[in-house]
Amino acid sequence: MPHSLFTIHQNAEAPYTVSLVCTSTVFDLSLVTSATIQVFRSDETPSIWTTALVNQSASSVTLVHSLVTGDVPDVEDLRLHGELIVPSGLLVSAAETLKVHARPNQV
Repeated sequence: MPHSLFTIHQNAEAPYTVSLVCTSTVFDLSLVTSATIQVFRSDETPSIWTTALVNQSASSVTLVHSLVTGDVPDVEDLRLHGELIVPSGLLVSAAETLKVHARPNQV
């Protein structure tokens, strides 16, 4: 299945955010107690972004990360997926692609 694709400019910081909408018809997502966004850079270097849970219901939850210095320093494609903590363990979302592009005044 192809990844979804969204974009942000290089060196973006708060108030910019990255949001992942996770949906399920199998798991009750209202039971999610916390979540992170797992990030893999183009060289497969991993990092973890903290999130807030918003718009949470039984069928969906949105993971929101406020960007900080160093989150998107390079022009590259990042692979992201959510890791959601539920009482019975861990749920992992489908992967998404975040395309980091140069700011218009940068080369």
